[in-house]
Amino acid sequence: MNQAKKRSHPSAPGSSRESQRPRKSPAATKKSIPHPDHFAKWLSELQAGDRIKTSKGILKVARVETSGAAKAITLERQRPAGGLAGAAILALALLAGTIAAACTESPQAAQEPQVQKAVELPAPTLSMTIVRQPSKAPEPPVPSAPAPRYELTVEERKLLESVVTAEAGGEPLEGQMAVAQCILNACEYKGIRPREAVEVYQYAGACPEPLEGAVEAVEAVFDEGQTVTDEPILFFYNPDRCSSDWHESQSYVMTICCHRFFKEAPHE
Repeated sequence: MNQAKKRSHPSAPGSSRESQRPRKSPAATKKSIPHPDHFAKWLSELQAGDRIKTSKGILKVARVETSGAAKAITLERQRPAGGLAGAAILALALLAGTIAAACTESPQAAQEPQVQKAVELPAPTLSMTIVRQPSKAPEPPVPSAPAPRYELTVEERKLLESVVTAEAGGEPLEGQMAVAQCILNACEYKGIRPREAVEVYQYAGACPEPLEGAVEAVEAVFDEGQTVTDEPILFFYNPDRCSSDWHESQSYVMTICCHRFFKEAPHE
């Protein structure tokens, strides 16, 4: 016995329960509050009729108003049974610096936190001027005056200049230096001072006004150590004025102008 198969036919429009349920508007969606990084974008997409799920219940977006750069959203608290509280109305006024910027920025820029730039103050400046002084070349050391051959006092120098003038004044410088050299050798040979040497060797008396040549001769011999001869001359005389066998008994060295000069003869 064949049982007739019952075919199910689609219900007529309006006959099913699904068709009897009221459909939700596409805008009326239930949303949860997102992470703070995505809050600005999420807030800009809210529409009237949306429901926001929170830990305290469900909030309904009652009205969205835009005025210039500001956006105002009015929320109504909905009881769990589905009724509206009515008495609790929350108004969120978002200034242009937050919501407007978040709505217009790209998604990537909207995720970045807004960081207020610090005002950079000009750093204090310190000016410094370096003046380079031209380096001075080191001055060459002043050569110290050499020590005199025989150091004289002022009185001794005047005495010698007068004696040389009296003995060889008017003669060439070489002859005046030879006279000064005899006196120097006598001082060094006997270890005596010039005044004593003049007395011991009986040189001519002092002349009141020394000549320039005599001053130069004393300086050359006693200060600078110049000599006319390397022989240790001690004696001299002028044969035009006198004769002297004693002088001639000594060792003859040289003649300058009118004077004959001798050194001490060796002892037998």
